[in-house]
This record gives sequence, C-alpha cells and structure tokens, in this order.
Amino acid sequence: MAKDKKINLLFDATIIVNAYDKKQSNRSGIFFVALNVLRQLSHCKDITIYLYSQNLNLERCWNKIKKQYFQDQNSKRILPHIPGIKEKINYKIIKNREKLKYFCKKNKILRCTWLKMKIALDNFLYQLLKVIIKEDAYSNVDVFLSPVFPVPDVIHNNKKIKKYIFLYDLIPYIFPDKYKEHLKPTTWFSKLLGSLSNDEIYFAISECTKRDFLKYFPKLKEENIVVTLLGYNENFYKADAQSQSMVRQKYGIPLNGKYVFSLCNIEERKNLIREIKTFADFINKNHIDDMYFVLGGAKVQSFIEIFEKSIDSLDFVKNRIIRAGYIDDEDLAPLYSGAEWFVYTSQYEGFGLPPLEAMACGCPVITSNSSSLPEVVGDAGIMIDWDSDEQHIQAYEKYYFDKEFRNSMAEKGIERASQFSWTKCADIMINKMKRDCENDR
Repeated sequence: MAKDKKINLLFDATIIVNAYDKKQSNRSGIFFVALNVLRQLSHCKDITIYLYSQNLNLERCWNKIKKQYFQDQNSKRILPHIPGIKEKINYKIIKNREKLKYFCKKNKILRCTWLKMKIALDNFLYQLLKVIIKEDAYSNVDVFLSPVFPVPDVIHNNKKIKKYIFLYDLIPYIFPDKYKEHLKPTTWFSKLLGSLSNDEIYFAISECTKRDFLKYFPKLKEENIVVTLLGYNENFYKADAQSQSMVRQKYGIPLNGKYVFSLCNIEERKNLIREIKTFADFINKNHIDDMYFVLGGAKVQSFIEIFEKSIDSLDFVKNRIIRAGYIDDEDLAPLYSGAEWFVYTSQYEGFGLPPLEAMACGCPVITSNSSSLPEVVGDAGIMIDWDSDEQHIQAYEKYYFDKEFRNSMAEKGIERASQFSWTKCADIMINKMKRDCENDR
C-alpha cells in the first residue's frame, strides 16, 4: 500500500445502531467508547470510513445518530454503506422484473400469477445477489475495526482485509458464577473468546486487560495486543454553581446538603452495598447530618433484589440515600462537579471511565487499588482495598474533615485527567493500522 493512499476502513457500528433502534434503547459504556472512537477517527483525513452493521436498520438509525453526535463537517467522511451495493442489487432486480413481465405478457399469464412470480423472483435474486455482491463489495476495504463484536464471517474469510478488535475485560470469564448468562455459547462475549487468534490485532483498553488476556489465553502473542487507554469528551468539565443547583433540583438533592456521588450499574461487582453501608457507618460514627449518598445508574435485575434488601436494612440512613437512576448526559458534569467526592470501589474494572470523568470535573475520587483503576487514577485519588470496610470509612473521613487535602486532590484529578483523551486513543490505533498497511506493500 502506497504511503499517500487513504485507508479504507470498515467500522462495525452495530453497537451504536442497536442503541438507536426502537427495540433497543440501552446506551452502555461500550456504546460511548464505540461512539467516541468513531467520532475521533472521522477527523483523520487519511481514512475513508464505511459503516458495517449486523442491524439492518443502519441507515435509518444513522440519520438520528449523525444529528445528535456528528454535527461537524467530519461526519461527511463517514458513509453508512459501501457505495454501489444497493444500487447493483436494485438494478439487477428491476432488469429481471422487466424480462419476467415481458414473458408473462407474451404468454398471457394472469396478473395475480405474475405478481406472485415477481415477488418470488425479487426475493430469490435479492438473497442471491446479496451474497455475491457482499463478497465483492469489500474488495477495496483495507481494514475492519470492531469496537465490540467478533469479526463476521464475510470479513473473516477475506484474507486481504486486516482485522482489529477492541478488548475490554474478562470479567465474565474471571467471575463465572456471577456472569453465567454472559458465558452462554450464543453471546457475543463467548463468540469473541472462541474467535481469538493471532490473525487479528487487538486494542486493549488498559495494561490490566492486556495482562489478563495474555494470562488466560497464552496462545495470543503479546505484540498482537496494543494498549489504547480511553479518553473522555468535552461534556466533562468543572460546571458552574448555577448548573449544579439546577441539576440538584432535578434529581432531588437538597440544596443545603453535601453529597457523595457514585455512578455505575447496580450489580454485585460494583461493591455498592459496601460503599453505602460504610457511608452509613461513617455518618453514624461522626454524628454527621448534612451528607447524602447519590447513586446514579441502571439496575441489573439479577442483583437488584439483594441490593434493595441490604439497603432497606439501614433504617436510620434510608432518607440519606438518593437513587437518581439513569442520568442524562448533560447532567453528569454538574453532578460530578457538585459532589464532595466520587466513590467507585469496584472489585474489578477493565478501565473505569467514571473515575476519569469525575477527575475531569474536579471531583476528588476514591477507587479500589485493583485491576485497571490505578492506571486511571494514579496518585490523584485515594485508592483502597475494595473489600475493606475500615478503609472505606477512613477515606470518607479524610475527604470530609480535610478540606485542604480534598481541594488538592481535586486539582490533581484535573491534571491527571488531562493526560487521557480520545485523540491519543485514536492516534495509537491509526498509527498501528497505517504501519500494518504500509508493511503490506
């Protein structure tokens, strides 16, 4: 491949399209990673981006996605399908329809029979041509990039296309008892693990993720896994007092109180029960009456009943727990900014975007000292053992009673967050893909 030649990149937008399909409205952390990577790639003039999707509603959903997230000129570099596929199919169908119509007219075949024959022919030709043209359509594609799913067969079988896949974590594999559903053979996670090979290049979202994949899948070569730390977007900043006040009112947070903030799916691994119980111990021990615990995030049905029972047992502190539920994107920065500190002592994370977002908003953080979280937080927060009640209480007390320390960690957090960006993440990916394509000349 010539150095001055553009890379034709086929991007698997299935996870993004699914989030905008009428039947699927969940926008997970992986959705936002895929979205931000795609946005950043669109800035690169050396790449022409085509979208691939297993969801057939790609074009209908893409118009909504583009309107909300791709309002700059760079969106013009993203095409919702490989040019020519639909045109070729439609041309072939119309041409053969005309031949059939002429045949029916000449032989005086009834109109109702002709319509049935036309529909049958259309379906047959569409299915046949879809297979034939699909193989040919990707002949000019240099690179296939999937932010989530394993490579589809039609791409996998094309040896000329270089394949790249994101690796997030091995959570279901490491904690099989807690994630049995994710390990079923039909899930994308199981299919991904079953497809792992050295024929593809993997972008791991942290050193921790890379270590885990090499540990549990030793057949993988270290040089085939490239670490691409994630970033945060422009929506995360130190919000002003007015926006903080408006968001407090929206989510029912008392204006005259202070609050701790936590944002995550309500599931066992996130350690929420311990975070809230130790918060209760903290305010009870120190006779504190001006603190609230604000919890944002979606519920995981398999865990919600256990969570509810545990929290209901804390009678004296129930009115201090504010369950905000799903937080609108535009409200996150004010909520982070207004919190005394952010707590995220998860048992295991592949990266941990929420602590990074909190730091970017000038909110001091408490995280666990395990998995990838030290890579994100560094020395810009308090890191503790996820399973230590005592360390949770001590961390809460440190931030509550030491204002100078709290402010210094807020400043450190902003500085630390500035080291992460989607630009850096995408640049690592682009440079790797360019080198691989040039070496194939």
